[in-house]
Amino acid sequence: MTAQLINVVDDVHMWSNTYDRELKSVFAVEDEIARSIVQTLRRKLGDSTSASLVKPSTVDLEAHDLYLRGRYFLAPACYRTAAKGGWILPTGDRQGPGLYAGVGRVRRCDCAAERIRQGAAEGYASLAIIHQYEFDWAASERDLRRAIELRPDYPSAHHWLSLNLSFTGRVGEALAEAERALQLDPTSLVINNLIAVTRLFNRDFDGAIAAHKRTLEMDPGLALSHGHLGLAYAMQGRYDEADAEFGKGLPGRVQVFRGVAHAIAGHREKAVRILANLEERAAHGYVSPAQRGLILVALGEKERGYALLDQACTERDYRLRDTKINPIYNPLHKDARFHDVLKCAHLE
Repeated sequence: MTAQLINVVDDVHMWSNTYDRELKSVFAVEDEIARSIVQTLRRKLGDSTSASLVKPSTVDLEAHDLYLRGRYFLAPACYRTAAKGGWILPTGDRQGPGLYAGVGRVRRCDCAAERIRQGAAEGYASLAIIHQYEFDWAASERDLRRAIELRPDYPSAHHWLSLNLSFTGRVGEALAEAERALQLDPTSLVINNLIAVTRLFNRDFDGAIAAHKRTLEMDPGLALSHGHLGLAYAMQGRYDEADAEFGKGLPGRVQVFRGVAHAIAGHREKAVRILANLEERAAHGYVSPAQRGLILVALGEKERGYALLDQACTERDYRLRDTKINPIYNPLHKDARFHDVLKCAHLE
């Protein structure tokens, strides 16, 4: 491997070196390069400052590789490509019903994060996400706060903490964390979308719509934001606009919003058509039981609906995560059985 350091102001070649090492020493090479650059720049650094420039790394290449793969599948590309299904949702230990294609990646990420060096902010944050998939909101919050303690300027940790706080009903705190994440990474599409979603959870529908529009100005093709914008329109009764945005969203994410919205609005035919599409897909492959169950309960078909929601609880279907705070589900909270679902997801 050859590394070069060039002054971009005048294109002067300042330093270069070639490293011929075994793959297992890749982390040592990274440290060596960093120290060589520091020495070349001749910064006046004391021993303690110099040592802090190169943070200790894991020596486990497998852990490092699995960790990077896990982080890749949590990247914004997952929100842009419908074929990815949006989120990767583990709902149990087995590779079967309740798992999206490729969900094993998240499980492997869990193992990798356990093996990443102790005290790493990203390791704690990644483990926190796994806790969320298991509906262990307290453990998730604990690890996210630990990540922020280790690295206060880590925007993703503030982002994920904001979601954790929203799902458990602490929207005021969630808004503060979302704003902090945005301050740290103002160009992040996912964090800009988070601002809009958190305003939606706070019942600030005008604010949510404005924030979604700003996000879509940054990237008109962001399917994640189109879907949530549709939800905000639906909450204002603007169903034509909502359907137009839902049509640009991720199919695997927006169908439940669309179905429940139309069912509650009395548009039974539309809701039934959406449900039928999900049922047809379920006959040939996995479809979230929470999606179908929520639409059925909204349609008044409670026995079938709650049977599916019970299945979703058993499988830890992550689509239950926002059932406490998402305004689209507010009318369902009148039913005592719905609170059993919330308890099952540890949201009450």
